[in-house]
Amino acid sequence: MEYKFNEMSLPTVALDAKSGHSSSQAEINGNVPLPHERIANRLLTSTGRIEVTSVEVTENRIQTEGSIMIHCICSDDELFSFDSVATFRHSFEHNGAKPHMKAVVHAELITFNTALVDNSIKLEAVADIQCRLEDNSKRQLLAQQDDIEQKSVSFEYCNLHPVGDQTVRLREEVIAQDAMRIINCEGAAIIREMQLMGESVRVDGILSVTL
Repeated sequence: MEYKFNEMSLPTVALDAKSGHSSSQAEINGNVPLPHERIANRLLTSTGRIEVTSVEVTENRIQTEGSIMIHCICSDDELFSFDSVATFRHSFEHNGAKPHMKAVVHAELITFNTALVDNSIKLEAVADIQCRLEDNSKRQLLAQQDDIEQKSVSFEYCNLHPVGDQTVRLREEVIAQDAMRIINCEGAAIIREMQLMGESVRVDGILSVTL
């Protein structure tokens, strides 16, 4: 007796099978113009935040597009600040990548340097881009049969299930001896350890503040 697979009515299940991980570093350079009719004699401080806006998976390659949001504080006769955006494109090799796969990408700035040159802001940055591929193809399930030969294969798959979020409010005093004015403030939270405790999660971390 011969069975044809496409003639059997089989249930299907959608699974996100892990298909590898890769990382790459992107160099992002450019010039950021000052606001119209502004002249600066000094760049006091600048901050940058990176965001990946587009990801395309091709044969054995990952193509990304994104932007760096830049906030600068400068001075001429008085202080002024402005925001700008620098865009970038970066592609890198990922063996085994296929166009139908789903890419989960995370980017982080490793270095972020700015300098005032000829009345514009010279930007030099390096971003670390991490990519995880998931093959979210559908698979058919075959129930136990007595009169046909069966073979089995094992594979890894992953599913993300958000379990909730919570906001923690902190209030601390920071020593700022001899300070006369706050012109910029930025902060970052660093998670050092997470531990599952029954139906709750314990999180230990550090909050850094720069004035």
